[in-house]
Amino acid sequence: MPPATPTAFPTPTPTPGRKHPSVTGGGWIESPPGAYAADPALVGPATFGLVARYKRGVALPTGNIQFHLGGARLQLHATAYESLEIEGARATLQGLGTLREAAGKGGGNKSSRQARFLVSVVDGQLDGSGVDRFRIKIWDLDAENAVVYDSQLGALDDAGPTTPLGGGSIVIHTEK
Repeated sequence: MPPATPTAFPTPTPTPGRKHPSVTGGGWIESPPGAYAADPALVGPATFGLVARYKRGVALPTGNIQFHLGGARLQLHATAYESLEIEGARATLQGLGTLREAAGKGGGNKSSRQARFLVSVVDGQLDGSGVDRFRIKIWDLDAENAVVYDSQLGALDDAGPTTPLGGGSIVIHTEK
């Protein structure tokens, strides 16, 4: 089966002088079986931190995303956002980043590659469920867009996140 091609989201253009919603969060999820392509049997905690917002009059969002799957020594660091969409209690981000993996227990043989990511989150306080949810999908651009990690393996790219946070929080800051 050919590797999945990352979905391109349209880049919204903010209205100058208008306040825009933002999203912040951090915590951990339990990485499910099959999520990490290099070792589908690997499960365990994966940590993340994210901040995303539009600056007044700027077309592209700014912020940061970090993701770390400790058992695999897999790390993603965002280098640029391409889009941020916030609808109600859900935020979806897409961008580019640096992907690092280290082989072996000593952490040697680190490789650094270009990646594309999709992050989708739900603020459980806003949707009334009380449960924050997180999804991340990472493609390796240096390996013909091969999916490296997907916390909702097999789900469409626009599917809502289903993985509950094991700890931490997601907060969507809405316009006032």
